[in-house]
Amino acid sequence: MNIDIFWTCSKILVFTIVYILGRLNYSFAWIVPLFFTSIQDHIRNKRAVNKAATHAALKMNEQDSIYSRLDEIPAWVLFPDHERCEWINKIINQLWPHINSIVLKSLKDLEPVLQQNQILRNFTIKKVDFGKVSPRITGIKVYNQNQLFVDEIIWDLHICYFGDLEISFSLNGIEGGIKDIELEGVLRIVMKPIVSRTPIVSAIQIYFLKHPNTNFELTSGLASLDMFATGELIRSMLKDQISLSMVYPNKLHIKLDENAPSTAFIMPEIEGIVRASIYSVDNVEGSDIFLTVDLGQDYIRTPVISSSESESNSFKLTFSRDLIAFKNGDVEVHMTLYKKDEEIKSLKIGTISFNLQKIKEQKCIAGDFNLPSLEVISSKICWLPITQENGDKCVLQVYVDSARNLKSKISPFIELAVYDQTKKTSVSKIEDETANWEKHFNFFIEDPEDEKLTVKLVDQNTFKTIGTYIYNIKDIFARKSKQHDLQAFPLKSAQNCEIVMALKLNFLKILQ
Repeated sequence: MNIDIFWTCSKILVFTIVYILGRLNYSFAWIVPLFFTSIQDHIRNKRAVNKAATHAALKMNEQDSIYSRLDEIPAWVLFPDHERCEWINKIINQLWPHINSIVLKSLKDLEPVLQQNQILRNFTIKKVDFGKVSPRITGIKVYNQNQLFVDEIIWDLHICYFGDLEISFSLNGIEGGIKDIELEGVLRIVMKPIVSRTPIVSAIQIYFLKHPNTNFELTSGLASLDMFATGELIRSMLKDQISLSMVYPNKLHIKLDENAPSTAFIMPEIEGIVRASIYSVDNVEGSDIFLTVDLGQDYIRTPVISSSESESNSFKLTFSRDLIAFKNGDVEVHMTLYKKDEEIKSLKIGTISFNLQKIKEQKCIAGDFNLPSLEVISSKICWLPITQENGDKCVLQVYVDSARNLKSKISPFIELAVYDQTKKTSVSKIEDETANWEKHFNFFIEDPEDEKLTVKLVDQNTFKTIGTYIYNIKDIFARKSKQHDLQAFPLKSAQNCEIVMALKLNFLKILQ
């Protein structure tokens, strides 16, 4: 309340001074920086209040925490098959101060790789401070032998981090940084295959089952960006990068046994498609709104709907998108409503969760769904299973393994395009004339006998296309197996360069 009063008085004072100076024919340009500084302070104070509440909750004893916020109870309480692991948290807490120097050295080693990018050629890491607050594991589950193949071990770790980590860097003479990083999600560790020789486990796969909740504060020269939509854009880009690298079916793959075959190339099995349709949002007072729907890695967002388009606090929209459901992936579809407040920030109002198994059983779940804050979302969620029969609607899976015979010094990435859908890999470092990605991509195909997949190898430094390959989707459509195993394809105009990839076509059973 005191902050709100101060903010109101500040606005009145500023506009009064501006009016007086205008009447006296003085320039008031010098007030503009002070005005934006006050906005920035207001945003920071608002976030500090929320952060203080979160930290206070973490310091409460577990019984008080459970009774005060039932929706934020630890995973080992919420899920009976998850174990409490305080002993691991004690070890992490003790090791945390010593991790700082190791990570700083690793980031310093990463600098030359980043500086290969033309935009980041003057990028320098100034400081990395992990602070005193370590991550916590709020629950752990190790799957039993009845749920697994005999040659694998799977862990699910519920990770929660609300720390005081701070990273400072310099880019083209501009000092910037991030601090107060927050992260919360379920991290899966897969150890496979298990072999009868050292190191016993041949490889480790690490990935998030769904998008982790992330947030951070911008510092120094970047702090002013939080006053505008640029701050939200940076957070959105971070979420996309996490999704591209570590949200299922994308994985961090660590090979421990060089003699073992790579387990990274496993085309994830698609169970079906979730079609999310949104028709209206009611009981929303005086704000622009938008909604997001996510299932594991797949994440879609509606356009922002202006409050001027609403009638009696009711927003009408026509929105329908498809999300891919993978076998052993996330088990819930989340639909979240956001408001755009006066600071051009996204304010989360509430989330509706749909159990994927219930969607499969009922084929369609439709109706008006209430949020705790009384907003009502009218929507329909339908299940479209994968079928073995040929159909017009299908999903093309593309696994990009690597590019070979790259003799020039470039910073390569792969761009994939089907009609109006375009997706990119990250920039890869070249070793022994080879760039590795080992990433999966998915495309919705309307006409498999007519559409084409265009693959481009691009240099990040110059954005020049090094080589191109065009794959006719009708070729895989004509195959009995409806898939093309891992193979090298020659890139046109690239002097013996090859792209190594695999493809698979999945058909959908359309509801009548």
